[in-house]
Amino acid sequence: MTQSSYSQALIWCCGSCGFVLSGGQPHMECPMCDSYREVFIDIPQQIESEVRAEFGEEINAAPARAKRRALVAEQGLGQKFRIKGRVTLPVHDARASRK
Repeated sequence: MTQSSYSQALIWCCGSCGFVLSGGQPHMECPMCDSYREVFIDIPQQIESEVRAEFGEEINAAPARAKRRALVAEQGLGQKFRIKGRVTLPVHDARASRK
């Protein structure tokens, strides 16, 4: 997949192993590590373009997955709340602060 063909697609990354899927929704389980789809996050395009620039077509080889996981951890994307695989920002709950 060239950069132009994946630049408009959602890029899903397994939070456990770094396996990447482009477009659509992730499968029920990761094909690499069998983690459930809840661990997949939608990663930013710049992370994937950096990994692809370094590793070329070997996007799911072990070194590429390790680099992707390191970049996701560096930006703190794995620590944010997930809703059905999408990374979202935490929402302030006014009711909880009144207690």
